[in-house]
Amino acid sequence: MDKFEAYVLPYLVNSYFRYLADGEAKSMSVEYFQKSFTSIAATELINSGQRYFYYQNKETLELVMRFRISQAGGLSATMMRFSDFEKQFCHKTDKK
Repeated sequence: MDKFEAYVLPYLVNSYFRYLADGEAKSMSVEYFQKSFTSIAATELINSGQRYFYYQNKETLELVMRFRISQAGGLSATMMRFSDFEKQFCHKTDKK
């Protein structure tokens, strides 16, 4: 959770954060997130000034939370399926 605390927490104004799941806006407590998710990947796209952090749910391995931090747009969070994570992450790392 080092990257979460270093990069994501500074964007949060309270103990909850909002995220998208299947197109619907939801919220989650930071405490629940820190207990229930573990880091699985991180990547930085230097040319576009974006960082991505991926965390997998410890109990429901099919769920992955993606945090995107960009210089222009700030923080966004999206809950996705593990299969979607594999497609996105492999696509990003193949372009390096």
